Amino acid sequence: MSGRTGGGLFTRSHTPVGTWLKIASTEPAEIMAFAGFDFVVVDLEHAPLDLVTAYRLITTAAALGVTPIVRVPDKTPSTIQKVLDAGAMGIL
Repeated sequence: MSGRTGGGLFTRSHTPVGTWLKIASTEPAEIMAFAGFDFVVVDLEHAPLDLVTAYRLITTAAALGVTPIVRVPDKTPSTIQKVLDAGAMGIL
């Protein structure tokens, strides 16, 4: 894992910085990575995003060293498993 992703996110000496992604485009995730953000939250609950878009956002963020967290629209095991399988490192 890169220096910004994974379990060490909240154990380092600085406060992690992140934001929410609610747009069906990977460009904001890329901008957040280049700006040095530590995490992004992909909002599937209150944004018009589907699982295919979430996969793209999750994999883009992770590939650029930003921890992807997902707010799921429901608590069904199948939804949670799908976003975890896509590479989400946290669930809200």
